[in-house]
Amino acid sequence: MTHKQITDNIELDLGLKLLTQSFTDVAAIKLQRIRRGIERNRNFISEVSGLFAAVKKLTKERSAVPDSKKKGGVAILVTSNYHFYGGLERRLMSFYLNTIKKLSIDSDLIGIDRLVIGQSGKEIFNYQSIVWKDDLPTEEDLKKLSNLVSDYQRILVFYPLFQSVLVQKPVVVDITEARNVEGQNQPKFEIDYILEPEIGRMWQFFENQILKLLLDQTFLEAELSRTAARLISMDQARENAEIAISKLKKALASAKRSIDNIHILETESAM
Repeated sequence: MTHKQITDNIELDLGLKLLTQSFTDVAAIKLQRIRRGIERNRNFISEVSGLFAAVKKLTKERSAVPDSKKKGGVAILVTSNYHFYGGLERRLMSFYLNTIKKLSIDSDLIGIDRLVIGQSGKEIFNYQSIVWKDDLPTEEDLKKLSNLVSDYQRILVFYPLFQSVLVQKPVVVDITEARNVEGQNQPKFEIDYILEPEIGRMWQFFENQILKLLLDQTFLEAELSRTAARLISMDQARENAEIAISKLKKALASAKRSIDNIHILETESAM
């Protein structure tokens, strides 16, 4: 590698370092903002989800469910429109395929429909897909999605869950049953008293309004997890750029010494 090539590569890596540092800073700020909002809502959403399941159970027990011919189930995969998440999307898609295969053994979920949210998932799977302008849906986007999936008895949502800045775990949640499909249940509610309004009307409210709220929370959780993954990915890229710059500087110093030695030898030879 010539002296000029080494110098050009150093300039290129310096530019990459500055770029990754900028992405790291942006991701860190975004992570803090989303995390504060989600942590305030998690307990509330968990309790609402448990109450949603209790109302559904009681509605069935009292035969107050409005007449409707709902489909069996739908599995929603929440992916991003973008990349640079350090393999998080790939792990989520693999988890989605493996889990669907296992769940299909359950007679209640045979022939479960598949729905992919986001450009990344659309590029991989030939399923029904929805791509929004941004990863986080607008109020109108949520309303349309809620209306679409409300035709199903069971709604499974696959998304990456933030556990720590370093750990992002793919999970699947059945938001119509208020439980993690892998076995982790939400708080349980027992309703054994008279309700006002009647349980049928309450169920309609929950189905139309709370479903949208629960879907919204999964998208926020996914965005938090992806932001943390991007933060780690960009920070690792910055470190790799620093290592590459260090090696190139050593190579440049060695090349300079070689040139100096050649000049010395030429001078002595001329003398």
